[in-house]
Amino acid sequence: MQNDKKNQIKSDMLTILRKIDEQQFAWPFREPVDTTDVKDYLNVISNPIDLSTIEKRVRKGDWYKTMQMLRGDLLLIVSNCKKFNDPASTYYEAAESLQKFINTLFPDGRK
Repeated sequence: MQNDKKNQIKSDMLTILRKIDEQQFAWPFREPVDTTDVKDYLNVISNPIDLSTIEKRVRKGDWYKTMQMLRGDLLLIVSNCKKFNDPASTYYEAAESLQKFINTLFPDGRK
């Protein structure tokens, strides 16, 4: 029974990631920031995260125990982006859109 629940959560998480990936605003978040191009990124961002890293963690199956943990990393993408980028940038706009979309995927903030 425990395994069924674990598989269901994993499946639900992959569904959420697929829904995010389908959105136009997801493009800056699909892969890790290239720190050879963005030299000062790791000086500003101490805990980098992106959608491909999250998906690898979900597929591996032992990182995220709850949907809340997944939501936390998705919101970390948003906060990292807002911390690093200018509010007038397309990246910041994409982060705002991602944040709104995450709120529709986790409407009660806990799911």
